[in-house]
Amino acid sequence: MKQNTARVIFVVGLILSSVFLITIGIAVSDEEGNVCPLNIEFSTLLGGNGEDGTGRVAIDSQGNIVLASKSPSTDFPIVNGYQLEINGSDDGVIFKFSPDGQELIFSTFFGGSADEYIYTVAVDSNDDIVVAGTTDSTNLPLKNPIKDNRSTSTREVFLAKFSSDGQELIFSTYICGTSTWVVDLGIDSSDNIILVGSTDIDGLTATEDTYQPNKKNGTDSFVTKISGDGQTIFFSTYLGGNGFESIRSMTLDSVDNIIIAGYTDSDDFPQVSNLCNKSTSTYDNYISKLSADGQELLFSSYYGGNRQWGLTELTVDHNDNIIFIGETNSISFPLVNANQSSYAGGETDGFIAKIDGNDYSIGFSTFFGGSQYDGVHGVVVDNNGDLVICGSTRSSDLPTIDQYQGYNRYIDAFICKLNKNGQFNQFASYYGGSGADYSFGLGLDIRTNSIIMFGHTSSITNFPLVEPYQDSYKGGDFDMFVCKFTVLTSTEANYDIIVIGSIIGIIVVLVVIGIVYGKHRSS
Repeated sequence: MKQNTARVIFVVGLILSSVFLITIGIAVSDEEGNVCPLNIEFSTLLGGNGEDGTGRVAIDSQGNIVLASKSPSTDFPIVNGYQLEINGSDDGVIFKFSPDGQELIFSTFFGGSADEYIYTVAVDSNDDIVVAGTTDSTNLPLKNPIKDNRSTSTREVFLAKFSSDGQELIFSTYICGTSTWVVDLGIDSSDNIILVGSTDIDGLTATEDTYQPNKKNGTDSFVTKISGDGQTIFFSTYLGGNGFESIRSMTLDSVDNIIIAGYTDSDDFPQVSNLCNKSTSTYDNYISKLSADGQELLFSSYYGGNRQWGLTELTVDHNDNIIFIGETNSISFPLVNANQSSYAGGETDGFIAKIDGNDYSIGFSTFFGGSQYDGVHGVVVDNNGDLVICGSTRSSDLPTIDQYQGYNRYIDAFICKLNKNGQFNQFASYYGGSGADYSFGLGLDIRTNSIIMFGHTSSITNFPLVEPYQDSYKGGDFDMFVCKFTVLTSTEANYDIIVIGSIIGIIVVLVVIGIVYGKHRSS
């Protein structure tokens, strides 16, 4: 006898009368009746007829979702924006979704007659939006600029601030000069802007009382702090050795110390409380912490093995411990308390590591991957102190737990939730459709402990959409995607008792626990 089992629908609610049910949540089981703890609130595409890229995400105080990137799409959905038409072949693009993903509050192009790419975005205490990127345009829209002209014919960094509704340009300026790249920015507790990147130039506006006022050989990393109105540069400092340095990410701790991470081939990169020696690989990751005034290097270390590396992002947890992620194929990658203690193969495996924020010891360091390419590209610490990571994979054997979907083809995005000790014991799943799906980063809505994941996809069909603002692929090589979800804990997603109802009477209150389920069987 053959048995076919349909998915089980679980409804969670409070029965306030004999006829009225308030639904609190719905969970969908797999074919074996196991409940997936991934609760997707919405998942949508966004794009036009060109290759729409993806930069970074920020969540404002109301839970609105702000993303910034670039787009060549002449039909990109633009509403209520500062710049309604594309000016160059690629312009920066900024857009804001409502917390439920049902309203595109605004979207705007930003650029001149050449190319722009916005790499990073943040929001200040007024929910105004700060973006930074690079431009080839000599006619970038400027307002109250520190620097009002592009230095030469080469690409230059720009910094801009928009009102929270996206309609007013508060300031916009060229900054840092030529042969300079910006990769990330942050907003401190006083709404000052910290801008980080890499530069080849000696003429960076560095101040003598900073940690490293002069550039060394080659390309150095840089850190610049600017007032929130864009009118004052408080300090700039280089950070580097005799070779090449490139910053990949930055974050701020609870007292506004500046933590940066990237890679270097310098054998004399500045070290304080060093965790690892320079490896035999050409490049090593580095993690460094500067004081809030840029004058003191509080911590700085190499971190990597003897082969390929690739640190992609870092953040801090509620205790100012440093969490950093990336990809590597180094079998000698330094591992501590590893959940996955061996390299699984393929081009690279992902990695996740934590450094104690006080004594700078390694709390844990682990691989995460399967037999093909795996890279971890985004990380966020939720309200409970758990870690959520995302990335992209070609591995059909990624270590999954209670997965939402299986591996599709070519390259899929993935989501994984770890506990604070780096144990993969909560949830891990693929996420994607028929094409190539790349997840680039995460944000956190602290009001609801919901996670926002963003990336881009070439999946024309089968991309998982839930209550989408845009429900179809619009063309070009890629469209962006944005999804919002919560990952239920083992208690919240109890696999034996799913529905809890309370029947409230006038005299006696009876608590009833029930399970609503349905299975279709045929033989």
